[in-house]
Amino acid sequence: MSFSDPELDAVQHITRTAAMSNFQSIPTDCPQRERRGWLGDAQLSAETNMHNFDMGAPYTSFIQQINDQQDPESGAVGDCVPYYGHGKIPADPAWGTAYTFLSDWVGKYYHDNQIFEEHYEGITAHMDELVTTSKNNGGMGSLLSYSGWGDWCPPEGCAACWPGTPEKHNSVLVSSFYYISQLRIVSRYAGILGKTADEEKYGTLAKTVAADFNKHFFNAVRTAPLAVVESTGTALNVACCRRT
Repeated sequence: MSFSDPELDAVQHITRTAAMSNFQSIPTDCPQRERRGWLGDAQLSAETNMHNFDMGAPYTSFIQQINDQQDPESGAVGDCVPYYGHGKIPADPAWGTAYTFLSDWVGKYYHDNQIFEEHYEGITAHMDELVTTSKNNGGMGSLLSYSGWGDWCPPEGCAACWPGTPEKHNSVLVSSFYYISQLRIVSRYAGILGKTADEEKYGTLAKTVAADFNKHFFNAVRTAPLAVVESTGTALNVACCRRT
């Protein structure tokens, strides 16, 4: 890919170089320091990587590694894959969403009509763990308040926001957005796979959570998000609410 503007060419070169330096067997967060398979970094960079490289096989392998480290009892996945005590299990929902998102994107970009079916049991176990977690939200309806990293990193600075920490930032907004996104994806694939009960279950829940998302984070008078961090609040509200 090339552009007539040399600055865009430079950005593209940097993008490809960063991607190559951060994919040594698995997608990593940085090549010089931690070099760990943080799932938040993996899902945020995936579509860019897919537009620049043939990533079907590498991501298929990584999705299987997510499945390999999944807790067989609860269905939870960890913040990092492979997991060896860095981050937490269950993962921050925006990190654990990599399991669902990557499976969807490999299917979409590489016309792979098997990968989601192969991981359907693992992905639905992951989703059901989130559903269970969302039932204890302190009066916030069906939203998902569990979080650890939230909007990493917001303008006011990075700080973990695991349950019990004094600062929650906009973690409920971020977690709930990714929760809704995954519910919609799983409902769609359930329909494709002929699992009509699951299609209705996850589809109905997605609509319920989206309605609560609007209720808690959208100001109808200002037509703007009720979020501390306006940039994140605006982006996630637009992405979520335009489909309700």
